[in-house]
Formats: sequence, structure tokens, C-alpha cells
Amino acid sequence: MTDESDDEVRTVRRSLEEKANTAIERLQEMRTTMNDDIRNCKSFLLEQVTNFFEDMEERKKKTEAISDDTVKDSLMELMSVLEKIDSLIGEIDTCKRTVAKLNNLLLRDSKDEWIDDSVK
Repeated sequence: MTDESDDEVRTVRRSLEEKANTAIERLQEMRTTMNDDIRNCKSFLLEQVTNFFEDMEERKKKTEAISDDTVKDSLMELMSVLEKIDSLIGEIDTCKRTVAKLNNLLLRDSKDEWIDDSVK
């Protein structure tokens, strides 16, 4: 080989080495960028999932509180109705006793009248 062709080979070799080094550097930069993007994406997704579940838990707590209040109100209303029913049952018992007493009085008066009529 001649000196000129040796120089040409060296020049081409240097050029290829530079291009290879540049390609390797760009590849490394792309890998670093991709790794950063993946980390950022993972962080973003974890944050979004965490926020989603926190929101769900808050809604669940609010729904439970509303349900608990509704059940509590319904039970209080039921207790009130049961107390009214109990009071009405007491009044019915009082009415029954009063009717029985009046019936006894009427029977006695009727019996007394019958006796008075039979004695005359």
C-alpha cells in the first residue's frame, strides 16, 4: 500500500470511529432519556393511582356517613312509631276496661230493674 492509501484508510477509520462514538453517545443519551421517561411515567402513574384510591376512600366514607345517618334517622322514626303504637295499645286496654266496667254496670242496672219489676 502506498502512503496515500494508508492516509485514506486512516482518515476513513477515524471518521468511522468518530461516527461510531457519536452513535454510541447518542444511544446512551437515548437510553438515559428513556429511563428518565419511564421513571417519570411510573411516578406519575403511581401518583394518579394513589389519588384515585384516596378519592374512592373519601367517597366511600361520605356514602357510609350518609347511609349511617339515614339508618339512624329511620331507626329513630321507627322507635317513635313503636312508642305511639305502645301508647295506643295502652289506650285500647283502658277503653276495654272501661267498656267492661260499663257493661257490668249496665248488666247490674238491668238486673236490678228486672228484680224491681219482678217484685212489683
